[in-house]
Amino acid sequence: MATSTPAPTYQWRKNGVAIAGATNASYSIATALFSDEAGFTVVVTNGLVSVTSTTASVQVYSATTPIPAVIFVTQPVEQTVAAGQSVSFAVDVAGSANPSFQWQKNEVDIAGATGASYTISSAVAADAGQYRVVVSGGGETVNSVTVPLTVTGAVVPPPPPPSTGRIINLSILSSVAGAGDSFTMGYVVGGNATTGAKPLVIRAAGPSLGAFGVPGTLADPMFDLFAGSVKNGGNDNWGGSAQLTAALSAVGAFAFTGPNSLDAAATANVISRDNSVVVASANNGSGTVLAEIYDATPSDAFAATTPRLINVSVRKHLGTGLTAGFVLGGSASTKVLIRAVGPTLGVFGVPGVVADPQLTLFNDKSVKIGENDNWGGTAALSAAFTAVGAFALPTDSKDAALLVTLPPGLYSVQATGTGTTTGVALVEVYEVP
Repeated sequence: MATSTPAPTYQWRKNGVAIAGATNASYSIATALFSDEAGFTVVVTNGLVSVTSTTASVQVYSATTPIPAVIFVTQPVEQTVAAGQSVSFAVDVAGSANPSFQWQKNEVDIAGATGASYTISSAVAADAGQYRVVVSGGGETVNSVTVPLTVTGAVVPPPPPPSTGRIINLSILSSVAGAGDSFTMGYVVGGNATTGAKPLVIRAAGPSLGAFGVPGTLADPMFDLFAGSVKNGGNDNWGGSAQLTAALSAVGAFAFTGPNSLDAAATANVISRDNSVVVASANNGSGTVLAEIYDATPSDAFAATTPRLINVSVRKHLGTGLTAGFVLGGSASTKVLIRAVGPTLGVFGVPGVVADPQLTLFNDKSVKIGENDNWGGTAALSAAFTAVGAFALPTDSKDAALLVTLPPGLYSVQATGTGTTTGVALVEVYEVP
């Protein structure tokens, strides 16, 4: 019986030829003759789609000849599969008995293989051999034909993506004060036993922020890219190219307002370890800008050897506060070290540093989940500094640091000066191995 809308019609066929008048859901032969031995099918049509059933074979015996207890309608067939693939043997039997089945390999019973079919879900070399089924019923025992199974070389599936988490985005919503003002985002590419180039999408959004109600946006942002101290790229006015449009969409970045917007964006394939992005104004203007770095490796293409963003940072004057957003991807939690460094920057000759920074960590619901003011020289933090290759902090410095393990998601770090203090700070997020 078949169901469909509109209601189906039926046409039975004998050896592929339509049987006159056989247009019901069932077909019967009142008195079978030897001439009725054939293969029967039914074609079901609803006016839109036609489907042909599998073939049912009819075998006719004389009235004086008893019907055998077991008749093989279909026999098992020879199989060749690659190691790791599934394989099935099956038979179709008819007759007067209600049969039982026992599959054998090399004429030895296979435990539990007592159905009309036998399946090996993942073949190995040891499964190769000769297979048959012994069918019993009505006092008779009949063997099927014996067929070989050949198992060829192993199929090696690609390694699954690593379960460890990773940093996949850094974003800084800040401002450029005018001519000569800029801020620097840093990033380190690598990871233990990783090789190859790291694809990235980097951008500085100014005019397009206005579509989200952000006031006073930077009219014409630009950025320069550096590998160490060597400038190796940059962008002013993204141009609306199809390649960049696709790259922005692939990493989940919001779309710019149009191809002629003065926002900046570029893609990069980075092979150097230490890199930076310097964000500024192209026309000496001032305003708010959103600077972002995205890991552009698709999640399903990530392997254990794929380079990662193992450190992202921003160095800038805090003003009344600086917020750095970061996203953790992957399928497991990531241990991260977060620092807001002020006083110790002075040791490296950075002028105007904040005397006493503090940091606060928020989740994607703006709920505070961690904070620190004065890192305190703890052993755990000191060990983390060493593990990630971060420069050391004096044990009594007023720099801030926090060591946390976080599930995949969006987070933000707010760095401020305690009291009314302000100045230049370095805000860092490290993946801790």
